[in-house]
Amino acid sequence: MNLVLQSTDRVLIESVRLALAGEGIEVVLNDESGAALPFVPVKVLVSSVDFKRAREIVRDLVPTSPSSSVPRANRRFWSVVLLALAILLLIFFGNILIG
Repeated sequence: MNLVLQSTDRVLIESVRLALAGEGIEVVLNDESGAALPFVPVKVLVSSVDFKRAREIVRDLVPTSPSSSVPRANRRFWSVVLLALAILLLIFFGNILIG
């Protein structure tokens, strides 16, 4: 058995399982947690014969992370600025309300 996908996203796992089963590919889920712990990754396994076709199907289903046009350093800078502004506002309104 070959690993096609490993994820903690139960909806994605079920979507992949259904898509592969719809294509006639036998799927084995290696889920030691029994779906009781949502943060434990589940492995989707297929046979060696169906591995290549399964990878193509999974590639279409797995979302890609959107690339941000804002450089990482700029995002961090603005995060720090917003955090500092929030702290200053809390102090200012705290002084007004408390006395």
